[in-house]
Amino acid sequence: MSDPRPNPALDQRLDPVIAEYLEAVERGGNTDPKHWLERYPELASELRDFFATEARFDRLVAPLRSGSPFLPTLPGTSATVPIAVRNIKDYELL
Repeated sequence: MSDPRPNPALDQRLDPVIAEYLEAVERGGNTDPKHWLERYPELASELRDFFATEARFDRLVAPLRSGSPFLPTLPGTSATVPIAVRNIKDYELL
């Protein structure tokens, strides 16, 4: 795992790569992590952390994207939490 302390020099190199990846996601380009790790081997550790975090996030929000009325379970629990939906005029509060 990467050093959690801020590193401006590293951020300056990593931020454009992650922005490029996110643009590829939006336009349907190559989002295979292996491609990005091979393309930027000097940032491999940081990119692995980024892709692992992104995968965890995607698993957590998948039920929300699919329209499921339940939030994902937290690690170590088996209960799901229903999402309360309330409408105020044309807005839907989640």
